Parts: sequence; structure tokens; C-alpha cells
Amino acid sequence: MNNRKIGDLLGSSYLNENFRKHLMSRLKGEEADLNVGSHTVESLVEVAVADFENVRKRILDITPRNIRKEYVNITGLKHNPAKGFINGSVIFKRYDDKKFLAPR
Repeated sequence: MNNRKIGDLLGSSYLNENFRKHLMSRLKGEEADLNVGSHTVESLVEVAVADFENVRKRILDITPRNIRKEYVNITGLKHNPAKGFINGSVIFKRYDDKKFLAPR
């Protein structure tokens, strides 16, 4: 018997949605700086999700020997090393990859 609900995210869509949710949670509280002009946090995250879909996801390697930082560019993001924001980018570490790749 199939226990999946209609609308469940599977495979590639699942990864994109988890990436989107994780990035939105990382950017929570940054709306005042990011919602400028035609930009919103949501629109900036959609650009990052498209980049993830078309580039990053295809080369993502989470094996222990390949631990490295990934930088997700977000226009207007202020420098805040405590939050992992460096030079307009959100830094993703291996921990972040595991977090958004894990089943929910």
C-alpha cells in the first residue's frame, strides 16, 4: 500500500524545497536589509534555488573526504560572521548540507 499523500515532494523537488526552507530559515531576521526595491527575501531565495537546481545540486558531494564550504550569494546581505554571512554570501558547511538533505 502506498502511504504517500498527493503533493508529497519526491527526489529533485524534495531537495529544492528543503534547500529553500533551510535558506529561508538562515535569512530569518534579515528582511529589513534584503527587502529593497523589487527584491524580497523570497525573490532572492528563488534565485539561489534556481542556481542550486541548475548548478550546485549536480556537483554536490557530501562524502566525508570532500568537506568544503559553499557560498550562496544573496544580493544585499550584510556581513555577519556569527550568522555565517560573509561578503554577501550565506556560507553552507557540511552540517548545512546534511540538514537540508535529511528526510523530514
